[in-house]
Amino acid sequence: MTIYYMIVFILLMLEIVSFVILSLPLPMRVRKAILNTISNSPIAGKIEHTLKIMIICILVLFSDSVRRVVRISTEFDMSGAGSTTAENARTGFKAGQFYAQRNLYLCGSALFLSLVVNRYYLSLKTLIASEEKVEALQSELKSNKSDTKSLEELDTLRTKLESRDKEYSALSDKYAEATKTLEKKKDI
Repeated sequence: MTIYYMIVFILLMLEIVSFVILSLPLPMRVRKAILNTISNSPIAGKIEHTLKIMIICILVLFSDSVRRVVRISTEFDMSGAGSTTAENARTGFKAGQFYAQRNLYLCGSALFLSLVVNRYYLSLKTLIASEEKVEALQSELKSNKSDTKSLEELDTLRTKLESRDKEYSALSDKYAEATKTLEKKKDI
């Protein structure tokens, strides 16, 4: 395997590991900390830029692999598919076809997984932002509920106070009448 296909293989393994880490059922606090570390890191921007360049290079390698697979298949078909060729030539064709297909699958898998990891990362960021909004709205709703409860309590206390004021007024009127009648009796 040549050095650039070895680099593609290493990148594929890194993508698999990163996807597994992002897919772990972690608590939201831990997941949020991981994503914030990734997105706010100054090194992450440089790595992201480097990965974009590597993806473009892998795309070129993928197109080259497709071209080689097609070329080797047509050469093998043109040579008579082994009926007149020697066993060594046929083995060489098959080995070349195997290597071309291996490189094709390696580059294709790396490209596909890079797209999957990128979309999954963006979806997780959106999910965490949405959950933060939900938590904020729930806390606001709880405060509004407590405000409505306190308003209801205030209304009930006001009605009790008004009924007691009326009761007090009625009792004070009765007391005033009773004291007037007592004073009249004393005068007599």
